[in-house]
Amino acid sequence: MDFGSPWEELKAQCILGGKAFIEKIAPIVKDKSAITEIPREQRYANRAALEEIFPAQKLKSKKERNSAIHWAYFENGYSMTEIARHIGLHYTTISKIINA
Repeated sequence: MDFGSPWEELKAQCILGGKAFIEKIAPIVKDKSAITEIPREQRYANRAALEEIFPAQKLKSKKERNSAIHWAYFENGYSMTEIARHIGLHYTTISKIINA
């Protein structure tokens, strides 16, 4: 009987477990988010997906959009390029919004 490789279920390069497990260890991982020696993908293993931050029904105003951009960048560790690609803006626009 072939169950496949458990490595296919690996999250953030080092976490093997379901959503409930990831949520349980999230506080421990979040405490380590400032340690730059740990790869960003591992530090933000439980971060919100860009689809959650920028819902399909567009944000109602630029203020809401800009707030979501700040949250994606500062709290969830997404790069300016990742955010820009997701919402269809140029990364320099994202940079200006973040630095405003």
